[in-house]
Amino acid sequence: MKGARTGDDHEKAAGAAQMFNRQESMYRQVASIRSKQEEEVEVEVPLDAGEQGFAESFRELVEAPEEPEDEEVLALGDSAKIGGPGHVWACLGLVEVLFELAEAEDYGTVREMLNAPLRSTPNALLLAICLAEDRSRGALRADLLERVAPPLFEANAGPQALLVSSALAERAPKELKRLLRSMQEKDPKINLPKVVSLLQKAPRLVEFYNGLLQGPPSELSCRMALLQGPQAAKLGAWLKKVLVDHKDGAALALVRFLRPSLLPNGPVLGGDEASICRSWLEALLEAAALLSPDSARQVTELAQLAYQKFPVPGPVAATSVGLLVTDEKQPMAPPPGPPPPPSSAPLSAEELEESSNGYFKAIYTGSMRAVGALQSANKPSKGTDWSSRELPVQIFGVIRHTARADEMGATWKGASWFQSEDFKRYPYDPPLSDEGLEEAGQVAERVSNFLGALPDSAKIHVVVSSPYLRCIQTAAAVCRRLGSSSVRLIVDLGLGEVYGPEIFGDLEPERSTTSRVASSWEGKGREWSEHFPQEVSSIECINTPMGK
Repeated sequence: MKGARTGDDHEKAAGAAQMFNRQESMYRQVASIRSKQEEEVEVEVPLDAGEQGFAESFRELVEAPEEPEDEEVLALGDSAKIGGPGHVWACLGLVEVLFELAEAEDYGTVREMLNAPLRSTPNALLLAICLAEDRSRGALRADLLERVAPPLFEANAGPQALLVSSALAERAPKELKRLLRSMQEKDPKINLPKVVSLLQKAPRLVEFYNGLLQGPPSELSCRMALLQGPQAAKLGAWLKKVLVDHKDGAALALVRFLRPSLLPNGPVLGGDEASICRSWLEALLEAAALLSPDSARQVTELAQLAYQKFPVPGPVAATSVGLLVTDEKQPMAPPPGPPPPPSSAPLSAEELEESSNGYFKAIYTGSMRAVGALQSANKPSKGTDWSSRELPVQIFGVIRHTARADEMGATWKGASWFQSEDFKRYPYDPPLSDEGLEEAGQVAERVSNFLGALPDSAKIHVVVSSPYLRCIQTAAAVCRRLGSSSVRLIVDLGLGEVYGPEIFGDLEPERSTTSRVASSWEGKGREWSEHFPQEVSSIECINTPMGK
């Protein structure tokens, strides 16, 4: 953690701000030179020796005769529209300085510097942001894009928006995807048509648009597919193509997109929701043979949710994924017979090892799923007592935290986390975003469904989380769904890279005894015996950083 700012910190911030203002002034003067190439313009800018040399070399760059522009050069910049290639590289140097400051100094200082208006070359600056290397975990890049991207979507954006979007499509397609996704998430109803309209104005952007629809489905591409034509035939053809091309990846993405709309109080898809849902499920069920068992199970769960929200007459069967939904109640299977009595013959060490390794090998090779391994392991083994037996196999699941509040376009309590007091206090420990909290509930539901498919004796006893808030929030959602009284939540500081041995060293955790703690309280308040029972001999401080 950093302490309070010192005088040196303020001097650094002031110096950085002064450098920022000088470079911005210099770039504006260069813009004036570039826009008036045929006139003799004398520019007086107070610069030191180093900056003077940079300005002279930069002047030579922008006043050099232009080469004939082909399509590749046009993608970088048109002098009559965004100030020419020189502006892109000038802004690139500025942005790289900002990124270095954000990495080495207080990030809040850099954010204050961004309050200065940057209206001289916003499109060139946008290109520079995408080309520069951001080592501040993407936070500064997201902040800059938030400031300069919206003019691209205005009705009067003109050729500037088209040119810079084409350049992004060619040189930074990932950043363009993030940018479009961010604008779509801010206001889907208003910005999504603008995104689609923008991507259909130039051949390069049309290629990018088609690439989005042909790639693995995402939130943005799914909404684009619905916007371009929610008719059953058109939408169904797109769904079938992406499922054939991307199989499990497409199926899971399509399930993630549709599931929230089927939940109570979920988001509205728009249009004929029942028809959209039917086209979605028909394509998923037809592709069941291409999917893995886990993907097929999720499709089954989605179909059940859809049937609850949009009941349809007659049977809707998909036996390939184990789904059978009809208007009639299905007869229940007869209960299983009693388990066979255990054998009295002892198990050898070789048999025990073969029994344990057999399950892991079967799961690893794919011949047995984890559920099947647990069910097989739950059967009585010879040489074990039926009342006190233990599972020869334990399954450990790994869950990644859901969406973070510092992702581009994310909201936290309805606003940007970067503008909150929480960010100022804990800039390196973002919580879950609003969407992430919803996703955490969905993950908890999946864990609960997985547990419900196992034998009754199978339990989840403990959930271990890293110390980061986003991980603790996800783990807490799982514990709440499973029942906090039966599941323990343990926060293990050793699971965080910041709190690991790479930072603090391999120190053995210190053990604090009752007598040591009591000695620090002597003469303060009531007697120690009233605060802590004497029969407790020690308290183990597990994974305490630096032995404190």
